Amino acid sequence: MWAIKQIHKSDKVSFLRDARDYSLLNGAVLRYDSMSNDNCVAHIPLTAFPSPMPDKLYRECLDLQPIINKLMMFIANDPDFMNEILGPISEVDKFTQNLLAIENTIRREGRAQPIMSCISRADYMLHKMSTNEKMSPRDLAVRQVEVNAIASGMSAHSRNIKNTQELLMSKYSIFKQDNTIFPTNDSLDLVVDGLIDAFDSYGKSSAQILLVAEPRSTNFSDQILIEIAVHRRRRDIRFVRRRFDKLPSIMRLGPNKELLLEESKEIAVVYFRIGYDPSQYTFENAWETRLLLERSRAIKCPSINFHLSGAKKFQQVLNSREQLERFLDTDEASKLEKVFCKIWSIESELSEGYKLAMATTDSNKLVLKPQREGGGHNIFAQNIKPFVEQLTNARERSQYILMEYIDGPREQNLLLLYDDQPEHDSVRMDACDQLISELGIFGSILADNNSTILSNRAAGYLVRSKRFGVNEGGVAAGYSSISNLILLQDDDADLTEYFVQE
Repeated sequence: MWAIKQIHKSDKVSFLRDARDYSLLNGAVLRYDSMSNDNCVAHIPLTAFPSPMPDKLYRECLDLQPIINKLMMFIANDPDFMNEILGPISEVDKFTQNLLAIENTIRREGRAQPIMSCISRADYMLHKMSTNEKMSPRDLAVRQVEVNAIASGMSAHSRNIKNTQELLMSKYSIFKQDNTIFPTNDSLDLVVDGLIDAFDSYGKSSAQILLVAEPRSTNFSDQILIEIAVHRRRRDIRFVRRRFDKLPSIMRLGPNKELLLEESKEIAVVYFRIGYDPSQYTFENAWETRLLLERSRAIKCPSINFHLSGAKKFQQVLNSREQLERFLDTDEASKLEKVFCKIWSIESELSEGYKLAMATTDSNKLVLKPQREGGGHNIFAQNIKPFVEQLTNARERSQYILMEYIDGPREQNLLLLYDDQPEHDSVRMDACDQLISELGIFGSILADNNSTILSNRAAGYLVRSKRFGVNEGGVAAGYSSISNLILLQDDDADLTEYFVQE
C-alpha cells in the first residue's frame, strides 16, 4: 500500500508509541470491562493510515443524508404506516411491542412536546461492480448497510483519529499520492449543532441537556467529549449525564409535564446513548421510565417514533422507487434507490426471499438481519438456512430481513490495537492485507409532528475497518478499528496502490 511502504523498519516502535500517546492525549480512549477500576483506559483500536474512497462516492453519501433525515421524519409522523409495518412484528418480538406500545400511548394522549430531534448515522460500504483486473473508481459503487436512529456514537473519536493519523503522517514524512485529499471531519460539530438546535427550540435558557447513559460505558469518552464541546460552544448550557437505570429514583414530571431531575433541574433535551437493545431494559421499571421520558415536555433525541423509524423492516419495505415516492419526490427517491442493496422479506414460504434463504448455493452472498437497531446479531452464509428453519411461522420470520451481501474491495493497513500484556508496551501493531471498511455519515434533524422541518443537517463521517471475514463491526465490542478517509479525485486512477488484488 502507498503508505505502509513509506515506514522505515527502524521507525515502527516509535510510530506505535506515538500512535498510542496521541490517541490517549486526544481522548480517543475506551474503558474495557477487564480493567480493574475507572482510572484505567486504553487507546481506541485504530488504523495507522486512512482508508481510500473515490471522492465522488463520498460526496454522494454526504448529499444523501438530508434526504434520509427527511424520510425518517415522514415515517416517524405516519402512525398508520408504522403500525402496518411493525404491528405484525410486535406480536412476536416483545422489544418492538414495548416500543410501539409507548409510541401509540403517547400519540393517543397527545404529545406534550410537538418538536422531535434525531441524530442519526447512515452506514455504507464500497461495492465492486466489475471483476476487472485493473480496477478504477468507475468500477466501484456505494451500498447502504443501515441507518442508525438512536445512540449513533463515535463522532468525537472519528474526528480525533483523523487528527492522530495526520499528525503521524506528517511526523514520519508519509506523503499522500497526487490527486488525493483528506476531507474535513465535522462529525462532533454535527452532534453539538443537533443538540443545541433542540435546546434552543425548548425555549428556556435555565433548562439542561440530559445524556442518558449505560451503567459502565466502554465508550464513555465519546460522550464526555460531546459534553465538553457543547460547553465550549455555549457556556450557558448545562449538560448532565445520568445512568438509565438510576433515573426512576431521581426524576419526575412537573405540573406542566416538564421533566424534573433531582427535584429542581428542568430538562430541555433528553439525549439517548442507550435504549436500543432489550438487554438495556432489564432493571425494575425500565419501560415505565422510557414511557415517562416520552410523556415529558423535554425534546427527545430521538423521540420514540424517530427511534422506531430506524427499524430494519422499513429498509426492506421501502426498497423500491414506488414505496419511496410515498414520502419523497421522484428525484430524491431515485438518488436513494441507487445506493440500496437488494432486500427481501422471508415471511411467506412462497416468497423469493424465503427461497433464497433456504437454498444452499450462493449463501455467502446473503446476510440475514434482525429488524431492530444496535448492531450485531446478524446471520451469515451457511448459518442462514438452519436459522430460518427454526423460525416456525410467518410472524417469527417477520422479525428478519434478507439482504444482499456487499462485496467490498480489500485494503491493506496496519491495525494499532490495545494489548494488556505488560511486556508489549500496551500497543500491538498487526499488518493486515484483507481489510474491509465501512463509512458512516452523520445527520441531524429537528422537526415537529406536522413534518415542519426546523433544521436538517449533514456533516462528518465515521470510518470503521475490520478484517475480511469478521462479520460484525462494533469498535467498542472489539470487532473493528477506527480509520479516516483519503479521497481519490481521479475517476480513472489505477486502484492497485490502494486495494489488494484478489
